[in-house]
Amino acid sequence: MVTNQYKYTNRSLFDKIVEYRYLIAFITLLFVALTLVYISVADKVYRSDTTIEIVPKESLLDLTKVNPAQNSDYERYFQTQMDFLKSRYLVSEVVSKTNSNIKYFTKNTFGIYKSFQGELPIDIAEFKIKDKSFYKRYFYLKILDDKRYELHLVKDDFIKNSMTKPIICNFSEKVVTNYFDFRIDKKDFISQKGIYFKILPKYFETDNAIKRLNVVRSSDKSSFINISYDDTSAFRAKKFLDELIKIYKNIIQKSQKSEVKSYSSAIDEEIDKIKRKLDENEKKLLDFSTKNQTAGIGKQTDNIVDTINKDKQKLKELQMQYQTLRTILVMVKDENNYENILALLGDIDNKNLSILINGILEEEKIYQKEKEKYKDLHPKMIELRRSISVRKIALKKNLIQLYKDVRRKIVELKASLKSQENTLTLVPSKEIGLAKLKREHDRLEKEYLALLDKKSKLKLSQKIDQDYIMSIVDKPYIPTHYIKPKGIILLILSFILGNIFAIFIALLRDYFRKKIVVPADVEENSFIPLIGTVTKIKDKDLSNSLFVLKDSDLTASKMIWELRNSVERYKSHKNGTVISVTSMIRGEGKTTVCANLAAALSQGDKSVIVVSLDLRLPRIHEIFGLKNRFGLTSVMFDKVDINNVIKRVFKGENLFVLPSGAIPQNPMKVINSKFMDRLFEELKKSFDYVVVDLAPLSVAPESIFMLKRSDLNIVVLKSGYSDKSFINIIEDIIKKNAIKNIAFVLNGLNSQYVKSVTRAENNSYLKEKDILNLNF
Repeated sequence: MVTNQYKYTNRSLFDKIVEYRYLIAFITLLFVALTLVYISVADKVYRSDTTIEIVPKESLLDLTKVNPAQNSDYERYFQTQMDFLKSRYLVSEVVSKTNSNIKYFTKNTFGIYKSFQGELPIDIAEFKIKDKSFYKRYFYLKILDDKRYELHLVKDDFIKNSMTKPIICNFSEKVVTNYFDFRIDKKDFISQKGIYFKILPKYFETDNAIKRLNVVRSSDKSSFINISYDDTSAFRAKKFLDELIKIYKNIIQKSQKSEVKSYSSAIDEEIDKIKRKLDENEKKLLDFSTKNQTAGIGKQTDNIVDTINKDKQKLKELQMQYQTLRTILVMVKDENNYENILALLGDIDNKNLSILINGILEEEKIYQKEKEKYKDLHPKMIELRRSISVRKIALKKNLIQLYKDVRRKIVELKASLKSQENTLTLVPSKEIGLAKLKREHDRLEKEYLALLDKKSKLKLSQKIDQDYIMSIVDKPYIPTHYIKPKGIILLILSFILGNIFAIFIALLRDYFRKKIVVPADVEENSFIPLIGTVTKIKDKDLSNSLFVLKDSDLTASKMIWELRNSVERYKSHKNGTVISVTSMIRGEGKTTVCANLAAALSQGDKSVIVVSLDLRLPRIHEIFGLKNRFGLTSVMFDKVDINNVIKRVFKGENLFVLPSGAIPQNPMKVINSKFMDRLFEELKKSFDYVVVDLAPLSVAPESIFMLKRSDLNIVVLKSGYSDKSFINIIEDIIKKNAIKNIAFVLNGLNSQYVKSVTRAENNSYLKEKDILNLNF
């Protein structure tokens, strides 16, 4: 039959957690409880949202653009409006209009301020603080009736009733003091009899409001802007957004009306100027025809003059393109600013160049995004740089070619103009003068009609009131659910952090713990061998008795038997073996271990005697159920026959006990005597094992003399009771006194550190073994 086996394990992290489970549970629950308290008392943060759309009017759109949102001017305008919505100027205006720097509170039963929710029963207006020390101080307003109220200054924020004497005032009546001025209006309803409030500096609240205000675009190229605002009051969150949209709309309308007005004035001035020139030209044309009696212009002359005018206009355009191309070539060479180059290309009708630049810009954006993922030497990055480089080279080639073409056209056009002007010199001067006047009249007339058309469009724009139409898609609303604190997330985090912190504290406590807990604490800190362990017995009565005989199925009983097997290796071949059992301090269980070891050794044909040499506080006789009236000291001092003192514990058993007898005045004199030498020589001849129960070393230095006489010395340590420093003290004792054959026994070991093979597991193993033998 396979015998029971035991495996002693070092404590794993899980074992340590199990050992400190109550501490860990307490700390974790404390974290969760504190989080619950925080969630219940913390101000709730509400978020209100709104969505607006900004689109340009169709009359001002460049109809050649497929998607207006891709218009660079529109993009810049759009980004400017988003920045303006979150600007300090606009937010400061909203704070002033909504009085957001005035915070309203109520107090709960714990005296903690809570932000006031819902519609306010009062409206504080013209509140001006003259003394800055009153900023952030709490005021208490108590409504007395429909006409009057009391105003207190709270002395201490943490004491609910610590207030100054009240000022009794009338609603809607301005109050002027040396410290602050104010006027408080009552609304139609009274939902609160008393309310606390405090005033924050406007610059301070503006900074906070900017942090709580979020302005984002719905998506790239989208004309929708999402605006959200967080506040501890759901009502104030909606009110802030309402006022923000209102002020923003008024500002852009005033700005655009002002621009339209100035533009309209400029167009009117230009129309008047062109009208005067047109009238003068008509008068000159009439006078010239009357004086020179010229009826008209020849067809050839008319064609030449018309061609010259057209070529001059075309020359101007080519010269402008020439200058633009020179600028672009310099920018390509020095700056590589392709967005500005793209803007300049608006004056040059060349789709290929626009396609190339747009391609470069798109690939550079992709390159910047991919740069976050890949290194410069990655194949994808190398391919992108190569593609961008190829596009840039193609762009430069196209620009140079276009530049040369424009320069060639200018030279050719100048030569053509010179030839046409030479031909015109052959035409009579009167006919030429008439042709020039007529051409100037036609030009002025076209320009005049164009300005009139612009003015008509401007009138249409004035009806719409703005160049860019701002519309509210989703109006601000009063939120019903708060976004902070996030209760479930905070509880989960508190539970996780609480566990981590608790485990850290447990491990820290375990690291600095001075007590011996597991066999590894002995084996890793001493060269003295550990020859046995005894598990803790929960039944106190059983633990202080001969449990090895009373209950052989106990794990502790089985471990005593294993200790017995270890002890047998030290048996003397000549005479009986002397085994001394001691400890460092009292309470480590050395007497119980001694008695049960002796009982285990006596099971069989071996004779065993237990000698009680704890001459300071003997207790082993109680475990064996004997009296201590006569014993060893009786033999030594009273000359009592030793055979009358030695007692057989059980009939038919080989277990005997020699009690200590009366406690002597000087235990050292008893143990360190020739009598003890003779006594043990006789006992070793009569018994196979002489098991000696000694007093603890810390209180009985005489025990050392007995340790020198013994064949095996056992020092009992107790798990969770003995200090680790005991090991070093005992090592010093055995070194100084040259004590040999000393070993440790760890008593009271927690059963969770012992893995045993039970009978059921043993039977299961045997069955599996039989099955394997049958199959193979």
